[in-house]
Amino acid sequence: MHEPTARDRVLQDNQTEGWPSLDELQASSIMLPPERGERGSRERPGLQRPAEELTTQVAAAPFTKIRSLGKEPAALRARLEKLGLSHLPVDDSLVPAKDGGPLGTPFSFGRFEARNALVAQPMEGTNAHRGNEGKIDGSPTFLTIRAAILDGLGGYQTVWGREACAVTEDGRASPRQTLITPENADGIKDIFRAIRDAHQLAYGDEAAESLVVGTQLTHSGRNSRPDESGPNPQVMFHHPLYDPDNTAHILSDQELDAIREHFVRAAGLAVAAGVQFVDVKMCHGYLLHECLGAYRRQGAYGGESLAERAAYPLSIIESIKTAYPDLEVGVRLSAFDTIPEPFLDSETGAPLPSVTELGAYVYGFGINPDDPMRVNMEETIQFVKMLQEHGVVAVNVTAGNPYKTDTVQAPTPNDLWKKPTRYDPLISIYRLLEAARQVKQGVPEVSVIASGVSALEEYLPHVAQGVIREGWFDGIGAGRRVLSDPYWANRALAGGGNEWSPEIQGHVCRSLLICRAAMRATAENGALCYPLLRQFQRDMSHELTRKWLQENNPHQ
Repeated sequence: MHEPTARDRVLQDNQTEGWPSLDELQASSIMLPPERGERGSRERPGLQRPAEELTTQVAAAPFTKIRSLGKEPAALRARLEKLGLSHLPVDDSLVPAKDGGPLGTPFSFGRFEARNALVAQPMEGTNAHRGNEGKIDGSPTFLTIRAAILDGLGGYQTVWGREACAVTEDGRASPRQTLITPENADGIKDIFRAIRDAHQLAYGDEAAESLVVGTQLTHSGRNSRPDESGPNPQVMFHHPLYDPDNTAHILSDQELDAIREHFVRAAGLAVAAGVQFVDVKMCHGYLLHECLGAYRRQGAYGGESLAERAAYPLSIIESIKTAYPDLEVGVRLSAFDTIPEPFLDSETGAPLPSVTELGAYVYGFGINPDDPMRVNMEETIQFVKMLQEHGVVAVNVTAGNPYKTDTVQAPTPNDLWKKPTRYDPLISIYRLLEAARQVKQGVPEVSVIASGVSALEEYLPHVAQGVIREGWFDGIGAGRRVLSDPYWANRALAGGGNEWSPEIQGHVCRSLLICRAAMRATAENGALCYPLLRQFQRDMSHELTRKWLQENNPHQ
């Protein structure tokens, strides 16, 4: 008799009903060879429609919660039409990838090609190792590796980062964020080896060869909270709304030059870990996103023109490409900013006098300074062209700053704090998808991923299939949906997926906000939906992680 393999042992131990087994994943036939014609040859009817003018000013209005619409796509279409958003395609039936379904469309990341259009988004974990003396060293733990294994099992062929890895200790958004440093090099390798091993285990050698995996490199800037003593913001400029007392530390040009070297060092560690790309994070109010709104910064890395404000992030891209020319580079980008909710009229959504009295609002990117509630996609598209000229091959579109303007990128009723959203979240979802469509329309050479769709709940696969079918962009990314349902992609690619797994249906956090609260409280969450930690201990990924760590002699 042959010695049992890791897969054999996991199958023997996986007795829990309600969760997929490895056999079920492998039998789903979702990983098909990319036989859809040459790159760039597909028709894109969704790009023929002229760009819409986008605004973040929305008057208060009652809305229907998405889950109360039922499960029929026609109900969602009717609601979209009532809101004036009927351009968003919602498909009635889901076509399996094996039958030519749009979600099985190959996704190009530079010279690499994944076998489907679904992308697992990077997440900020709060699971880094705490030593005996209480010091958090930023290295991966059991929960970090389990999250990586779930990404490998989920069916996504592009894993955009898995962990949001801080490039410096003082640039972490949470004390327990993963840190990509020479001291953690072996642990970083473990993360990406675990993703590939799990994908190969579930889908076979050929699928594993086409899997595209990268890591997100980040400095949290204004959002830095490197230790448990509290926030320690490091900023490009003083912001009159975020930092009215002017107490945050403004990074000097010399400090920024040193941080750039840490980004390059981190890229080298990522290459050694076996990734195909790095994502240089430029979103959500973090350092490189804030650069793009640095109109009033003095020195080399700020100014009135976009070229001046883009100089620093572009210098990081250029330095990485110079040091590692074969490494592909992507950017997760906040396509536009807006005014924080506390500074808006609760009924009209217009800026309050505390904003208008500032004069031109020169503190954001992708906005009109004279009318900051109006999105300026021309500036966004101009910047994406700059990125493309510097070697960036893919852009992952999001918006705003979740610490200050969370409704533009996490458009769900804030039921965690019993504070309802002022207007229908479908408006925010549509705005994000339309922004991504306009980026693709303006810079077709770049692969574009849309995000912010987890709030669509059961309708997510119907909208995802529709926008990919019409060619709005190249890929659809899910972040918080992956936390609550890691196997969603597998079911969607098989032609199902319009419900959460029965095992977790009654427990899932539909506001998708408890994970954020847990992160900010530095609670371990395993990069999973926080209320579901006990449920996931019964999933095969828990035992698979334990066995993987035993066999691979982990370094954390």
